[in-house]
Amino acid sequence: IGTQVFIQPPVESTELGSAVHAFFAADAAGLAAAERLAIARAVLERWSVQSALRAEELVGAADALRVWTERRWPAARAHREWPVRLRQASGTELVGYADFVLMDADSFVLIDYKCVGGNREEALQAAAGYAGQLWTYAEAIANATGKSAAGCFIHLVAQGLVVSVNDRTE
Repeated sequence: IGTQVFIQPPVESTELGSAVHAFFAADAAGLAAAERLAIARAVLERWSVQSALRAEELVGAADALRVWTERRWPAARAHREWPVRLRQASGTELVGYADFVLMDADSFVLIDYKCVGGNREEALQAAAGYAGQLWTYAEAIANATGKSAAGCFIHLVAQGLVVSVNDRTE
């Protein structure tokens, strides 16, 4: 959906992921370009990863995702960091936050952001490992809304890719 984002090592992946999630959660349509860039800089500094990722590239990654989602689901309403909770038949309780949910009248789309390293193939392999998490979140959202999941996707931020995750076993 966009260009690769250059991540300058060394960087703690947990902090980088938290910074990316924080910016994507705060980034809203209608903000001025200068304001978005200031938010990106502040978030990267807050997580001490400003030397690993340029604010301009982070904003560009968010722009690419926005263009992609608006083309595919133009009428959908966007929800960021949507809280999810699900008690499974086994008694296990899942509590978390869905990164990005696009909701329309009949269905929803779930997108999860991941900051994984490596080349394209390595990133795609890593994305497949998150299928269970995404489809469990989708089950929680479906139970809460009565709507069905039209798709689950991983946004591989560093690679500029969005990958469809078709089922729990990928």
